[in-house]
Amino acid sequence: MITPRLEQYLVENATFFTHTVHGPAFTARDAAHRDRTPMREMAKTVVFIGDGGYAIAVLPANTHIDLPLLADSLGLTELRLATEEELLALFPDVELGAMPPFGNLYGIPVYLDERLLNEPMIAFNAGTHTDTVHMRTREFIRLADALVVSFARKC
Repeated sequence: MITPRLEQYLVENATFFTHTVHGPAFTARDAAHRDRTPMREMAKTVVFIGDGGYAIAVLPANTHIDLPLLADSLGLTELRLATEEELLALFPDVELGAMPPFGNLYGIPVYLDERLLNEPMIAFNAGTHTDTVHMRTREFIRLADALVVSFARKC
């Protein structure tokens, strides 16, 4: 099931999207495999805190986040990943680790790695470990109010 907050936002904005259901997946790579989605198209959501504020980094499943590069790209002096306790508090309506990349729905800015610009479609967790949303990448950028930066490295 797509989280009601996300589904309502997509419907209210007349967004074309598809929803798929697959077996439980706890990493973006596993979700891509179970959903039969190319890893370069499956996005993982990484929540971090830098210089006093939370933010979301969105990057392809076939990459790793380069935290020093992300901090440098955003001009941050401090950066760390959010803890599980922080994630539970920030995203009370989603399963732990299955946050959709729409930080704007939670008052959190979104940064998209430039590699995803090469993909016409993006796929991501819909708030559970079994549900995936597929939509146009450009539409995602617009609706998530995402800023595009470079912070991912190939696995």
